[in-house]
Amino acid sequence: AQWYSYWSNPNHHGIRTERYTYIKVPGHDVELYDRKIDPDQFNNIAANPENVEILKNLEKQLQEKIIEVGIAEEQLPKPNPTTEEINSRNDKKEKDKRSRETSEGEPVTQEQKAIKRAARRAKKIEQTKEEQSR
Repeated sequence: AQWYSYWSNPNHHGIRTERYTYIKVPGHDVELYDRKIDPDQFNNIAANPENVEILKNLEKQLQEKIIEVGIAEEQLPKPNPTTEEINSRNDKKEKDKRSRETSEGEPVTQEQKAIKRAARRAKKIEQTKEEQSR
């Protein structure tokens, strides 16, 4: 059997034998394809009760290959984040950024930024007037 791991979307790992492809996608049911009758791997046959022994055998081979190639559990593919998880992370980053800006005295809203720009311009005008009057 040949062990493989993909870090694309979706992240997954598995083994291929001459006859079968056995795939584990984190967070999903295993997939099993009979390459002899389904070389393009369109028909997942893992749920077929007739394949229980094949699945057990392939899982055993997969675990042996993982040990053989020295892959630790934490190195195996993890589930890809969902859109909700990505949005949640982005929201947290934005909230943290605003929190830092506020705690550092920096303006957060567009209105606050505009007020600060106007104050800088007014100060610069005053400085220019003072320099001209000297």
